[in-house]
Amino acid sequence: MKGILFISTFMMVIVALAQPVNDNPCNAIPIDINPGCISFNGDNIGATSSNVVDPSCGGYNGEDVWFVLLVPANGSVSITMGSGSLSNMNMSVYSASDCNSTFTEVDCNGGGGMPSSNITGLVPGSYLFIRVFDYFSPGIFGVGADPLEEGTFSICAQNSGGQISTGGSGGSGSYGCGNKPPAGNTCETATPICTFDGYCGSTAGYTANYWSSGNNGLGGVTNADGIFCGSIENNSFISFIAGASTVELNVEVSGGFSCSDGVQFMMFGLPSAGVVCQNNSIQEYGCESPMAPGNNNFTGNGLIPGQEYYLMVDGFAGDVCDYEISAISGVLVEMSAGPDQTICLGESIGLTIYGAGNGTINWSGPYLNSNTGETVIAT
Repeated sequence: MKGILFISTFMMVIVALAQPVNDNPCNAIPIDINPGCISFNGDNIGATSSNVVDPSCGGYNGEDVWFVLLVPANGSVSITMGSGSLSNMNMSVYSASDCNSTFTEVDCNGGGGMPSSNITGLVPGSYLFIRVFDYFSPGIFGVGADPLEEGTFSICAQNSGGQISTGGSGGSGSYGCGNKPPAGNTCETATPICTFDGYCGSTAGYTANYWSSGNNGLGGVTNADGIFCGSIENNSFISFIAGASTVELNVEVSGGFSCSDGVQFMMFGLPSAGVVCQNNSIQEYGCESPMAPGNNNFTGNGLIPGQEYYLMVDGFAGDVCDYEISAISGVLVEMSAGPDQTICLGESIGLTIYGAGNGTINWSGPYLNSNTGETVIAT
């Protein structure tokens, strides 16, 4: 009789699930505000709990992800979630000045499908942080239980006043960095910047926006033509007014493991006035790819003082990086009319604007001797 020896080999496989990029408020993914519901697809796969007080609506058991938007001028926002592989979720909405400040819950609902929220009376230009989490219920003795699940969903934001928000609502920015408005997700929603000093941003959460026709236009994804010196994966846009023919910027790039190669910068515009976005006649005034993590200098040449130009930032090969820009020269400083002054009835005083460069200056208000010019007399 022969004995049969069975040898079993056991393997232990440890799977480390990557956390989603928007696992905490400071990495919240920006969503654009549109006149209709244009959905952004998201997921909570690998999500963990956040260090923010638990939401007021039931069913929270951790594993949340975050989105952020800028409140439009009318102070009204409508947020809608749609089903993916998940179909029963909760949403809590908070008002905050940045991701490290006090979070004030302004709405919370869910537990009966996919939630929506219509919020009015908000402060224009403030941030709304949106916390999304799967509904959880242990049930009663297991009856009616709804387990905590991971999967996909969609989310969109609309201006409930029916107007498109301006000022770059689509972009993550870096919320712990002076509350700077995030860059726009498309050229058309480029965020206008008065001064680059201390301007912060991130390439997280953006989608590719491009146009090209052969060697003309912005460019495109890998191997696409156009004026860009790289390929486009997650670009975002800001605009500015040139104060000189040469603009010099200092750019600090960071981001750790997700930012191994760095970012790509391009300055572009038109040699004369006209619509820049989607225009195949745009010109490149400076381009660098990649701009490695660390301290970098970036220069744009051949600009016309007083004219608007665009700066496009893209993560090299889709890298997720943070960046901070400081102006060395050539960019207008923030405009100011000087310190506040008080006059008595019947007196007059001169008011002078500083930092406008060659821009056009318009004044509005009663009792002015002129509505244009660098200096006016107020009586």
